[in-house]
Amino acid sequence: MYERRENYKLIRELERFKKLFLEAFDAIFIFDLDGKVLDANKSAQELTGYSREELLKMDSFDLRPPEESKRVRQILHVLRTQGVARGISDTHYKRKDGTLVPVEINAKVITVDREAYILNISRDITERKKIEAEIRERNENLEILNEVGIEITSRLNLREILPRVVKSAVKIVGGDAGVIGFITEKDRKIEYPYGYNMPDSLASVIATDGLPIVQQVVRTGKPIIVGDFAAFEKAYRCFASTGVKSLMLVPISAKGMVFGVLGVFNFSTVKRFTERGLWLLENIARQAAVAIENSRLFEEVHRRAKQSEAANKVSRIISSTLDLSEVLRLVINEISEAIGTEAGGIFFYNADENRFYGKMGYGPTRRYVQDIIEDASNFRLADEAVKTRNIVLIENAQADPRIPRKYVAKFNLQSILVLPLIVKDKIIGVVSLAHTDKEHRFDEDQIAFAKSIAAQSAIAIENARLYEAERYVASVLQKSFLPAEVPEIPNTSIAAYYTTSSEVGQIGGDFYDFIQLPGSLIALVVGDVSGKGIEVASTTSLAKYTTRAFAYQTKHASRVLESANEVIAREIEPGSFITVVYVIYDWESGRLLVSNGGHPFPIHYVAKQNKAHLIENINAALGILPDLGYSELVEKLEEGDVLVLYTDGLTEARRGNQFYGTDRLMQIVTNNAHLPAEKLINQIVADVYAFAEGKLTDDIALNVLKRV
Repeated sequence: MYERRENYKLIRELERFKKLFLEAFDAIFIFDLDGKVLDANKSAQELTGYSREELLKMDSFDLRPPEESKRVRQILHVLRTQGVARGISDTHYKRKDGTLVPVEINAKVITVDREAYILNISRDITERKKIEAEIRERNENLEILNEVGIEITSRLNLREILPRVVKSAVKIVGGDAGVIGFITEKDRKIEYPYGYNMPDSLASVIATDGLPIVQQVVRTGKPIIVGDFAAFEKAYRCFASTGVKSLMLVPISAKGMVFGVLGVFNFSTVKRFTERGLWLLENIARQAAVAIENSRLFEEVHRRAKQSEAANKVSRIISSTLDLSEVLRLVINEISEAIGTEAGGIFFYNADENRFYGKMGYGPTRRYVQDIIEDASNFRLADEAVKTRNIVLIENAQADPRIPRKYVAKFNLQSILVLPLIVKDKIIGVVSLAHTDKEHRFDEDQIAFAKSIAAQSAIAIENARLYEAERYVASVLQKSFLPAEVPEIPNTSIAAYYTTSSEVGQIGGDFYDFIQLPGSLIALVVGDVSGKGIEVASTTSLAKYTTRAFAYQTKHASRVLESANEVIAREIEPGSFITVVYVIYDWESGRLLVSNGGHPFPIHYVAKQNKAHLIENINAALGILPDLGYSELVEKLEEGDVLVLYTDGLTEARRGNQFYGTDRLMQIVTNNAHLPAEKLINQIVADVYAFAEGKLTDDIALNVLKRV
């Protein structure tokens, strides 16, 4: 009785399932575990376009496009191992007519009479995918629009903003090319400063004839879509050859006033602009208008701030550096950037020759100005500034005969402002500022500012010129205090090095000398006179020649310094002094006699120990007090040993708050003691410059002596 009742219930369930199977709106398939179709309802037949008989001869792979075979295997694997696969929406059925239908699949493994089958319910999600695509496209467009907004409104430089506006507009609306134009204040014409992907033919027509329907957009403040440009009533025939098939134009406006247009072009009849594209383009134009207005306000504020900053910088230049090249570079850079010109140059004037010499350029002229030498008769604009002692303003350089044609053509000069450089009623040269991108009118504020900066700059330049002349004299004098050549000594490799400070650049008191004594003796002297400048020259000369005079009277280093100190203390200026280390070297025995008058301790590298130490002999500097006694130490150089004499400019070379120091010097000597003296000295110098990042704050004198 119980068994009969259960069979009855099963039959009822099967009939209910069959009814659901046959009448369901969703496509239902029955597959075996290998994916072969065992049954399919009517909705499945309608979804695929195949009859039931055709479907029963197919499997899951037949129902999918070939590129989804891997995905089918994955789904079957999931069903075999997990028994269920839900919400699969990344697959398609390939209909009998070849079209692809996106579907969502929910499948489960069921068991009937101990046989396992796959129950697959598939739903056509074409409409859902379409809606999802539209939502995704809308969100993507809004996201892109937001990114474009951030990109262009976060920038304040028009030269950065405008190209990005045009490029973004073209890409977002699916165009081929684009352009942005602005109404000129002078004649209300449209100028198009930036385009994107513009063919030469279209760019040429726009440059000469403009877009014929732009005036309508400017006048009405409303956008225009032209689906067929060639047939549009307001189109010019000259545009037919440019390949334009369709376009969109939208106004750029602020405070109710149209001041520009943004246009996008298509060159294909396949592409069509849509209302949505127009909406996006209008939004980009609104964002562009805000960015442009912000940029213009910023540029005005920035221009005034740069002028103020430039004035302050030029003032600082006068006291911060006396390097002529650096002064010229800073002056032309600061003036050009503050005024907003693209090119410039500084020219010195030689009144005796009546000639101009180019010294420093800015922008495209930078590489060429120093090669320019022109007679005043050929350089008429500069000559006029010199003669009138006033500015010369040329608004149209292309047509003005006062400018040599070769420079107008070479640098594409459009407008020029020339200012004389005057110091104490003497004209030392001119500053030339030029625009190269378009014709430009220098306003009164810019001219007044440029004149002010030129007056300050003239002082800085003249000071640097005078200093350079003094530095040249200093260099000649300094070299006269040094030996003409390094002596050749038996059993010995010897080298010397001297350099002036890269910052100070005046005559320093550092010196060295080699004094050939009788027999196998030679004296090495390294010293440093306190102070800087030409006034130090006489003291340096006194130290060198006094030491030399007494070197021949005794074989003791200490006696030489005692005698020299007696003379120097009487002759030297109060408050001045000289540090000196005096070494007598016997090249036959290797013996050293070392006497040190307040100088940095020499370094002795001992080859057998592979170790360096300081020769610590302590005496007073020369010139402080007369009648002082001096001591000396005896050392010996064995084969491979090295002696290093140096001034404090080496150990006090700085990097930030750090000094080079004697420890580092001894280490570099130890590491390179195997080298000949000349190569060793090169290693020391290279290491000092690397440590100080190429900037020395004091002179350096250096001697290296190696026993071989």
